[in-house]
Amino acid sequence: MVNAVVGTVVTSSASKVVLNKPLTLTATVTGNSPTGTINFKDGSVSIAGCSAVPLSGGVATCVTSALTLGSHSITAVYSGNGGNAANTSPAFIQTVIKKPVIVPALFLLLMSDPPAV
Repeated sequence: MVNAVVGTVVTSSASKVVLNKPLTLTATVTGNSPTGTINFKDGSVSIAGCSAVPLSGGVATCVTSALTLGSHSITAVYSGNGGNAANTSPAFIQTVIKKPVIVPALFLLLMSDPPAV
């Protein structure tokens, strides 16, 4: 008999990440000593290098820089095992941004209009 998994939760090391910078995704599965694998997905597509990550102590982690600019709906899909049913986490939104451009204050001062006399 397969027991239902109590839950699968996926989290990220940062709510916003800069394009091409590594991001750590973590899935936690609760249940009857869950084993098996996690497939981290962006929508319906497996994230490169994160599609069959083994659980250790109910936790699976994957480091990736494969996400493109914009918002991504990330889920963790648990494979299930003899004592636990397969399960998918609720989605969370991961945002990937461009690297911020820092403009020196002196440049901004030089570019501003001179005060009226």
